Amino acid sequence: MRLNFYKPNKSCTGTAASFNVSKEEKGLTLYTSFVKQAGWDEASRKGSFTQNAKNPEKTAALKLNETEAASIIRAVRKETKFSTVHVYQGSTTSIMFGPYEKKNGGSAFSFSIKRGEQQFSIGFELGEAELLAQFLENYLFESFRFEVQ
Repeated sequence: MRLNFYKPNKSCTGTAASFNVSKEEKGLTLYTSFVKQAGWDEASRKGSFTQNAKNPEKTAALKLNETEAASIIRAVRKETKFSTVHVYQGSTTSIMFGPYEKKNGGSAFSFSIKRGEQQFSIGFELGEAELLAQFLENYLFESFRFEVQ
């Protein structure tokens, strides 16, 4: 099960984010990954990410647990902020998901991670945030079902 978001822009500062659920021996695991935008085609008004997908300086991935997934769902539904920190093999990653006000006064959400000098951030319109929340709810449901079986 996978959910992808692509947010390119003509200044090549966009980000792609993926949420992927994989089945492992002990249960389901939720991963999220980020890729920085690599290019922009003005003629088609499309951004590209493929060139950066294998570049460790332009990508980041992390595993989210059930509580973190539920916390993101709650942040969407209650329009609140969720933040946490992961420490893995001497590396610290800060994670933040929360609402923000857009320049036009509308509401949206931002999901960002920071690991050392690397920082990745992607915005979600309200419908996209709800889609993410429902994806995460489905992950939790399937995770619970897997445990019962």
